[in-house]
Amino acid sequence: AAMPHPDPRELATANVGSNIRPRSATRDIRSSQTGGGWHLGKHTQHGSDAQFTQMGITGDFIRVFPARAEFRNTEPNVTHVLTVTVVNRSDHSKRIRFVPPKTKEFTLHQIPSIAVAPGLEMTADLEYYSESDKDFFDEVTVLCESDRITIPVYAYAPRAELHFDGYCLFGSVAPSQMTIRYVDVVNRGTKAADFRFISKQDMPFLVEPMSGRLGPADSDDCFLRLKVSFAGEDLGVQRSVLEVEVNGAIIGNVLDISALVVRQQFEIVAPDGTGRLDKLNFGTVYVGEERQETVLLINDGPDETDYKFVIPKPDTAETGDPPMYSAEPPEGKIAPFEQLSVVVKYHPPRFEVAKGFKSKVDVLSQREEHEVMVLVTNPDESQSTQLKLSGRAVFPAVTFSDHELYFANTQTGKNTELQLVIKNHHDELPVTFRSTRVAHFRCRPASGRLLPLQSTQVIVSFMPNQLGRHKNTFTFEILGASGQPVGRASVMVSGTCDKDGPKKKLMGGTAATDETFKPDFNFQAPDALAKQTAKGTFVRMKHWVKHAPEVNENTAKYTMDASKMAAVDANKQVY
Repeated sequence: AAMPHPDPRELATANVGSNIRPRSATRDIRSSQTGGGWHLGKHTQHGSDAQFTQMGITGDFIRVFPARAEFRNTEPNVTHVLTVTVVNRSDHSKRIRFVPPKTKEFTLHQIPSIAVAPGLEMTADLEYYSESDKDFFDEVTVLCESDRITIPVYAYAPRAELHFDGYCLFGSVAPSQMTIRYVDVVNRGTKAADFRFISKQDMPFLVEPMSGRLGPADSDDCFLRLKVSFAGEDLGVQRSVLEVEVNGAIIGNVLDISALVVRQQFEIVAPDGTGRLDKLNFGTVYVGEERQETVLLINDGPDETDYKFVIPKPDTAETGDPPMYSAEPPEGKIAPFEQLSVVVKYHPPRFEVAKGFKSKVDVLSQREEHEVMVLVTNPDESQSTQLKLSGRAVFPAVTFSDHELYFANTQTGKNTELQLVIKNHHDELPVTFRSTRVAHFRCRPASGRLLPLQSTQVIVSFMPNQLGRHKNTFTFEILGASGQPVGRASVMVSGTCDKDGPKKKLMGGTAATDETFKPDFNFQAPDALAKQTAKGTFVRMKHWVKHAPEVNENTAKYTMDASKMAAVDANKQVY
């Protein structure tokens, strides 16, 4: 049965400015006084639980609440009422008028009044009543001098409201790889929803289910999870747009499904951005030296995968030889579209020159070319790439003019010098030499760098600090272009000191100049050793002869004189 309308007589006897309500027999369903709507994708949907941001509309003289009047989930033959409030925000009393809606389903109840004082408010009841289950729209206009504020009025019948993410993005996928995404669909309306997804063309995606039924909001069956599967083979963008039919009507929301099918493969590129690398040449390297280059390994695909560098031995390598090339890290995991820095190393091991006389010619002719094809692949070898590595290994060819240096007799506190020539015979690579420090001898310079085919003179000094025959060995370490040791050579030095010389003078002082610290070289003549007279076995002077003990009446009991000590020493020599 139809519900009665409010009695106009009650409206006539109501107090001015009071809230107007229909009689108690009328069902009073209050709607939100905030107005507005929620957004789902690009389309606006409305429902009984909507939250809105705009609370009112402000003019020059008045402020009206709400900014949007809505009746949600209306029922036929039921009266729905909400209150419109107008506040006088000016400094003077104002007369406020209403222009009611034109649609018969909406009725505005408002008692004309005198001017409203500043800061006070005036209310009017907006009523909705309809015998049909439809949506209606109209507006109410509030006038106050130059202010003309329009409030939109909506009435929504109960409906099904499907909410879901309108975009189902697969991103980048590999060809023929099964990928699954899920889309949650929920009905927030007060009416059950019979839905169906409609595609106007063949699509590469599989949506399960394509149709179904969802119960009203807050019911046990108001939620459904769609399963979207994709296993494309054609490279490029794949996209399908599905329309949604709810209770026999197409709604504004669509389900947009897209995927990008890309190839899955490895690539090796240069770190400086010059492009893809097919080969890597390490040039000429000394044996025992290591040279490295950095490359970028790119996973040009949407899936994480394992990788491994497979590096064979060169054709010239024999069984048991250590590897010539290596990669760091040699294997691991690489994320989708990741660039991974990999260090490729060339480290030819030291090899011996052919047995026999090792001349300079033998050393220079000993060169080996090492060339391999590296394979970078995943465990199932479904994707791979190749990189050609090449390099040349040579033996360092550094010669010394002498390997034995003999110095003439030199007094303590004095020095004798000989020259030593070091030469690099290679025409491609430089070398660096570095000598050790030994007692009584000195090498200047102690280290240096020799360019290809360059030689240098090294001055070796004999500077004895004590009497006797001194013999030692200088060890020269040969370093390659990278500073890594690639060889070693030794020079034996020998000299004799049988006489104490003058005491060394300490250089320095405030008046010292560069000339003060200039070394005073005394180069040994070529025939100095030949002129040196042959002598017998060196006999060190006895201590009691060089420093005779002092014997007196006080020390006679505890000290022997020189003659007694000589007799004791002679007795020891006999027995």
